[in-house]
Amino acid sequence: MRLLSPLSSNKSRATLVSMLCWFTLFTIFQFIDPFLSISHCSFPRIANDLEYDSEVSISKVLIIADPQLIDNHTYPGRLSPLLSLSKFTVDNYIYKNYVALMNELKPQTILFLGDLLDNGRESSDEYYENEYQRFIKVFVDPARNREVEFITSVPGNHDIGWADGVTEHSLERFGQHFGHPNKIIQKGNHDLILLDNLSLMNTVDKKVAEPAQSFLNTLRETKKERTRILFDHVTLWRDPEVQVCGASRESKKPFPISKGYQYQTAIDEEASLDILRAVRPDAIFSGDDHDYCQVVHSYRDSKGKEQRSLGVNVKSMSMAMGIKRPAVELLTLYNKPVKLEKDWILNNQVVKTKGEFLDYTFDTCYLTKPYVDIVAYVFLAIIDAIWLFISCVERKKRYVSIADNYSYDNFFESLFKNVNWLAFIKLSVINGLLAMFLYYLFTLH
Repeated sequence: MRLLSPLSSNKSRATLVSMLCWFTLFTIFQFIDPFLSISHCSFPRIANDLEYDSEVSISKVLIIADPQLIDNHTYPGRLSPLLSLSKFTVDNYIYKNYVALMNELKPQTILFLGDLLDNGRESSDEYYENEYQRFIKVFVDPARNREVEFITSVPGNHDIGWADGVTEHSLERFGQHFGHPNKIIQKGNHDLILLDNLSLMNTVDKKVAEPAQSFLNTLRETKKERTRILFDHVTLWRDPEVQVCGASRESKKPFPISKGYQYQTAIDEEASLDILRAVRPDAIFSGDDHDYCQVVHSYRDSKGKEQRSLGVNVKSMSMAMGIKRPAVELLTLYNKPVKLEKDWILNNQVVKTKGEFLDYTFDTCYLTKPYVDIVAYVFLAIIDAIWLFISCVERKKRYVSIADNYSYDNFFESLFKNVNWLAFIKLSVINGLLAMFLYYLFTLH
């Protein structure tokens, strides 16, 4: 006695093949693709650093800018199911690349440059807490069993607002969850300076601006004994026609100098000069712009001596920030200066650095190309539907249709008549649910 009809056998085979295809595709895009992208990255080293052997030690800092986890307010008017899908897709993109970065590069410190959430500045406390837990799930949970230092206390304008839009409540709430800004973290031969330059620009509430201004005054009066690296959110002012960003920037337009509701693309010129003179940074890492930019800030210090600071805008890590290739920055800190054996190339121009000593270096690490996985999933879903449809055509009638019809029109008409539509619908639902369950197992949840 036959326990399974040919159609049942076809359906079982179709489901098995379908699940194998989905399993393979999920494995490729959730694990293999991020691994291959990150495998091209490494924390940069100065060429002759091994000259000092055991005397040299390094600290590896992973810099992440603008993850800006999208929420229910990011895309007004978008249907709730589509918004939920968008949130999940973006969170998962960040998560899978972040896990690959942790596994392959093993950073010792992870430093964020603000805009951790998309609507942190105006959300209710209850909603804020939910979004904070999302941040924990994406970034903190994967690193719980690792010896990693998290530095999340640089606020962005989406976290607390901009200038006069910053309130005491938004500032205090950010500090309670992510840490208070305006502080120095010493790492070996370096002072990592975390500045809230958003509150600094507030002109209507002294309680908001005072902590940042007091911090700058302290730095101004403190003797500089170590290399200073400044971390902030909004970049310092520059002349975009003169201080060009370089070839690594995606946009071919000059750096935008503009402002609007709760944002400004660069700190005012006078305030920028005051920050430079107070901090006297060797390098500055900023976020906010989402695209890469590298310039040199030239200024005269309080004694009239000309100084230079390297300024870097770090690309956003998110696929939803309008750039083709999200990225992170890899910063290597040395415990003692290492002699440079060659000149640096900055924005296609040679900078005379050969023979000088440097105790830090950095490089960009590009993440996986966004949307490639989505296109692949849609393509497989279409192929899967066709495969399921064919498997639901009764075997005998399938051959009769091919033999008795000599035109494509008659063939397809007969094929559609002979399909078991109820079986096709059931099989499509079952396979769809199984594929979704597989995706759930593979991705962030």
